[in-house]
Amino acid sequence: MGRAPSRPVMTSGAAFYGQRRGAHGDGGSPTLATQLRGETRLASGGLRSPCGIRSVVVRLGGIYGPRRTSLIDRAREGSLKLRPGQHFTNRIHRDDAAGLIHHLLFHDAPAPLYLGVDNESAEEAEVYRGLAKQVGAPEPTIETEGDAQDRRRSTGSKRCSNRLSRESGYEFYYP
Repeated sequence: MGRAPSRPVMTSGAAFYGQRRGAHGDGGSPTLATQLRGETRLASGGLRSPCGIRSVVVRLGGIYGPRRTSLIDRAREGSLKLRPGQHFTNRIHRDDAAGLIHHLLFHDAPAPLYLGVDNESAEEAEVYRGLAKQVGAPEPTIETEGDAQDRRRSTGSKRCSNRLSRESGYEFYYP
């Protein structure tokens, strides 16, 4: 039988880092929760320390992969909208998210916090245009003011680094 995990690993999101306009960030970067969801995730990360349980937090970017098709569906529907200006997005493949969590469950001496994102941030407009092209849909258009009010996307634009995840020994399947 396999080895038992040596700690809990809590997952959270990477959306509440305060960097904007393409700034680089890692797990030590300042956080800035601008919505209740982000505030709740930040607060829940602090609950583990007083309990005396040694744990790890993995803040995941947007998860993509099998059965994670909302962007592809929106591209097919022609409902992807481009934000004005440059906007960076951070994503991770479903298998790498699970693989990193598994890796950290059994790591001998993990850091308390990791970012689970691909090796490079992607420019959102490039991602949206590429998806539209792959599914044979029209190219996305620039969003209007009404579109901007309806969206649930983060307003920031940051480039998150998975350097610590890679330095821990995890090798990404979809870097």
